[in-house]
Amino acid sequence: MLAAGSSAVAQAPETPEVRGHESAPSFRIRVETNVVTVPVVVRDRNGRPVGNLEKQDFRIFDNGKPQEITGFTVETTASKATAAEAAAPPSGPASTTAPPVAATTPQRFVALFFDDFHMPIEDVARTRNAAWHYLSSAARPGDRIAIFTSSGKEQVDFTNDSGKLHDSLFRLAPHSRMTQLIKGCPEIEEYQAYLIDQQQDTSALDIATSEGYECHCKTEGNTSSDCRDAQLRLARFEAAQIWGLAEMQSQWALEAMQLVLRRLAAMPGQRSMVLVSPGFLTVTHHNQVDALVNRALQQNIVINAIDAAGLYTRISHSWLAGSRLDLDAKKTGIQNEKLKVARDVLAGLSAGTGGVYFQNSNDFNEGFREAAQAPDVYYVLSFSPQNVKLDGTIHPLKVVLDTHEKLRVEARRGYVAPMETQQEAARTETEIEKLVFSLEELHGLPVQVTAQLEASTLAVKIHVDISLLHFRKEADRNIDTLLFETAVFDQDGKYVAGKQGSLDL
Repeated sequence: MLAAGSSAVAQAPETPEVRGHESAPSFRIRVETNVVTVPVVVRDRNGRPVGNLEKQDFRIFDNGKPQEITGFTVETTASKATAAEAAAPPSGPASTTAPPVAATTPQRFVALFFDDFHMPIEDVARTRNAAWHYLSSAARPGDRIAIFTSSGKEQVDFTNDSGKLHDSLFRLAPHSRMTQLIKGCPEIEEYQAYLIDQQQDTSALDIATSEGYECHCKTEGNTSSDCRDAQLRLARFEAAQIWGLAEMQSQWALEAMQLVLRRLAAMPGQRSMVLVSPGFLTVTHHNQVDALVNRALQQNIVINAIDAAGLYTRISHSWLAGSRLDLDAKKTGIQNEKLKVARDVLAGLSAGTGGVYFQNSNDFNEGFREAAQAPDVYYVLSFSPQNVKLDGTIHPLKVVLDTHEKLRVEARRGYVAPMETQQEAARTETEIEKLVFSLEELHGLPVQVTAQLEASTLAVKIHVDISLLHFRKEADRNIDTLLFETAVFDQDGKYVAGKQGSLDL
């Protein structure tokens, strides 16, 4: 793939009319606040995208204030896929006279993130099978898929090589360090440990103490208060250990996701992350979750989430089932509460970035269809916010429909205003980088670009009709500066090299 700006050549014998400069590009992606773009997917009650809406059907609110929608387009992935497939090399024998055909241009980058710290083996098996079904049946030539994990194991970078993706998927396995800690008696899981260690919840502590008393005191004929006190101290000690490890694994998972967002930010085109997880506790990591949403919003990355636990009935493994049903019922209550709290991270990341949250279903084929596959149709709304403070904060957005139909709206929940000191200095650089990393073609420029591979050098020639340029008047001279970027990407859309240049006319 090639992206380029413009240049011109002219010279006078005394004072140079054209001065050229070249350097390596330095890309920094920032969000401009003069125009905010909001991609919107609308689905019916069956999860199917709705494509017959018009501009007047939408309303946008910035921090609760209605905004005028200045831009509205309807995008269909079918047309883009057809264009990408048309650019693919023919499958039959190559013609001896036909010019070489460029490889399919990557259109979408999807990072499948498997939370192998928190998924048991049954969740891993079900979701990886569904992921492979999606990859082998629904992925398009213009898609580039990567597989990342919380543990950093069995990963593969963005590619369309189905063999590499298959091998990575079917090597996935649980990597939790929690398993051995919570299989004793008392059986203290992460959320109960949090309640005991961080909240000093007497009820949660009493459940663990009573369970230990049943296992280690009553069964051995020791019903003394000293034995019960020993079990209370043991419950506190084990809860502190379990919670410390649980908090660490949550930290590692969030840090791994931050790295994935950074990787996605370096890719051109549409970018999304699919978080596959049963959820995990982030009660002490709210700032990190907010930072993930902030980062995704800055880079226009959508985070979709699939609840890997699906729809199921939890069966307690307590040693006391049958002998102390009342105690077992209390433990089940804590476990059910934990399920709700653990899923907050899935709901928060998907809602904050305008993504899909697939939950309460064991149809994971459908889950990947909604979360990983590009919707057949979506809308792109834009508006120009007024009187925005350039303070680097997140501005909440809300998109609503003026329709009586029961439809689900998926849209980003905010945008980030840059700091005022960054605004003017970065504007030109930001706009150029957006063009370089964009897959949209601009027509109507007075420029013709040709490229030719000469030995190991790619020669890019740019011809500009300077009579169509707009010059500004300074004293007795007409002045303008042309900036150009030439960037080379590989077949998987990864940035390889680039050159930045300018011509002062």
